[in-house]
Amino acid sequence: MAGVAVRESVTLAGRAERARAARSFVSEVLGDVAILLVSEIFGNSVRHSGSGAAGETVTVAVRAGDGTVRIEVTDRAGPGTPELRPGSRD
Repeated sequence: MAGVAVRESVTLAGRAERARAARSFVSEVLGDVAILLVSEIFGNSVRHSGSGAAGETVTVAVRAGDGTVRIEVTDRAGPGTPELRPGSRD
C-alpha cells in the first residue's frame, strides 16, 4: 500500500450487530488484514460508550499511505476518562 493515500469513513448505528458492517467497510478499503482490529475497537465502542444507546452512532475512519494504516473509531464517550498510552509502529 506504499504510496497510495486512502481516507474514507462510515457512520453506523451504535449497535453490536453493526460490527459486521464495520468489518466489511474496512475489508473493502484495506483488505482482510485489519478486520480483527476493527471488530475489537467497534465492539468496545458499543459496549463502553454512550454510542450503544438507542439512536446513537459510531464512526469508523480509515487512512492509509506511505506504509502506515490508521483506523479511528469515534463514539459518544463513556463514563470516565480514557488514558492515553504511547503508541508503537505495530
